[in-house]
Amino acid sequence: MNQGNDLVRECNQIRWWDFHKMDVFCKRIKEYNKIMSKFSRDIMIAVAVRDCKLTRLELNNFREEVNNKLDLVISRQSASTAADHHHASTKKKLKHTSR
Repeated sequence: MNQGNDLVRECNQIRWWDFHKMDVFCKRIKEYNKIMSKFSRDIMIAVAVRDCKLTRLELNNFREEVNNKLDLVISRQSASTAADHHHASTKKKLKHTSR
C-alpha cells in the first residue's frame, strides 16, 4: 500500500508537458493496479475459505451440543420410564399380597 501511495505522490509531481514521464508512470500505475487486484482477490478467497472452515467448526460444535442434550433427555426419559414400570409392578404386587 505504501508503494502505491509513493507512486501516486511521484506521479503528482510530474509536469503536464513531460509526456514521457506521464507514460512511464501510467504503465507503473497500471501494473501496480494489476498486482493489487490479484492480491485483493487472493485475500478474499483466503477469507472466504477461512470463514467456511469456521462455520463448519461451529456447526460441528452445535451438532455435538444438540446430540449431548438429546442423549441426556433420552436417558432421563428411559430412567423415568423404568422407574414408572418399577413403581407400577410394585403396586401390582402389593394389591396381590393384600388379598
